[in-house]
Amino acid sequence: MRIVYSKDAAVMPVARKIANIIHAVSADDLRQMVEALSFPRHFVAQSLNNRRAAEWIAAQFQAYGYHAFFQGQWTNVVALPSAHFQGSIVLIGAHYDSVPDTPGADDNASAVAAMLGCAKALAEYNRAAPVGFVAFNREEENLA
Repeated sequence: MRIVYSKDAAVMPVARKIANIIHAVSADDLRQMVEALSFPRHFVAQSLNNRRAAEWIAAQFQAYGYHAFFQGQWTNVVALPSAHFQGSIVLIGAHYDSVPDTPGADDNASAVAAMLGCAKALAEYNRAAPVGFVAFNREEENLA
């Protein structure tokens, strides 16, 4: 195994295409996503808010062109590329529920925002890429 610390690594130029993908999502975009999800949304204690969060996340994926749907009894939000493909896909995930009676900005709206940012950037770069997304529910109860 080889471990390289970033402080010791050589600076490498970023390919223009990758830089353009990264710039598709701004810090303001991420902040707005976190703020949009910063409300209590525990599966049991705030069930209506939990459902509202799931619907908002699904709507974001749909706005980026993904096929979004709810999965299972815990209402996981799954988003798959609209293009038909065969074979494996890479899944990027984050949980969207919060601890009861907390806004959950850092646990875990920030990770949901990062996941949505990836979805947005990838949709602008290559909508047919074999990458899917899952927003898991009930992680706070160790069920995700």
